[in-house]
Amino acid sequence: MQEILIRSAIKFFGSISEMAKKLKISRQSIYRYLEGQPIDPDVASLIEKATKGKIKFKKLIPWRSKFYIELDDFTCSLVKTHLNKIIFPADILSFLHQKDLPLSDYRPICVDENLNLIYGLEHIEAAKKWWKKTVFSWHISLEDLRNKKYEVRYLIKTFNLIERMAIRNALEKFIGKRQGRRTDLDELVDLHPQVQGIKTRDFVADVLGFGSDYVCRMLNKIFRHGSRTLLLEVLEGKISISKAGEIAEYLYNKQKSIRVVKKRKQTIDNDDYKNIKKNLTKSFDFLSQFNK
Repeated sequence: MQEILIRSAIKFFGSISEMAKKLKISRQSIYRYLEGQPIDPDVASLIEKATKGKIKFKKLIPWRSKFYIELDDFTCSLVKTHLNKIIFPADILSFLHQKDLPLSDYRPICVDENLNLIYGLEHIEAAKKWWKKTVFSWHISLEDLRNKKYEVRYLIKTFNLIERMAIRNALEKFIGKRQGRRTDLDELVDLHPQVQGIKTRDFVADVLGFGSDYVCRMLNKIFRHGSRTLLLEVLEGKISISKAGEIAEYLYNKQKSIRVVKKRKQTIDNDDYKNIKKNLTKSFDFLSQFNK
């Protein structure tokens, strides 16, 4: 179905080159769409607009986006959001695997009910470079998530591991703030889930479909200390989360030792560390030591 729609779009524009020029995307992106790679919502929206509605947005976007936009019981929505309305928390983390991509290859960002950014800083930075005023974003309510109004199986299908980890971190922070509020000046704050004898970290792991807090701790190590290569290996299922966590911890300790040397000798700069980090995670010999 997707290939037929893309070929219809190519026919409308006249050629692949003209389509790429009009949509301001690469020809390689169009070839990838023909091969079955999910179409970015921004590109789908441009195609619908350029073809004056002859090729519909909802038929072009990835099946997961189309499916969940239309599902009444999945209250998370994928919509265009103005960049100037998004609030950027001070502790937002970067997605190394989402840096320096063609604009059409970025996944939608995610914001909470108050438009606080949960993830997608790289997409926003790329959009600004192209003078975009809006980006597609998932709007997810942390309050509803806390109250288990989202079905885990839908969350797992919609968001990848790293995205769910970012949402999990946002939810844990949200619950912490709610539990820390004064109750003598306001309505009584529900302390769910801890009043039920469940630790917050175990609760948020369960809500996002991780099964245990151990998996979340390993993913946080990968998230914070791993390289781009390591993140992609995990997302593609080429390496287990536990082994990737070990590697991320090794890289973190290596970084600390390099910083010590830097302070003493002033001979190693950040670029040296980045190269070492990249080469280590690509090295078969390096990865093999974690398989023992």
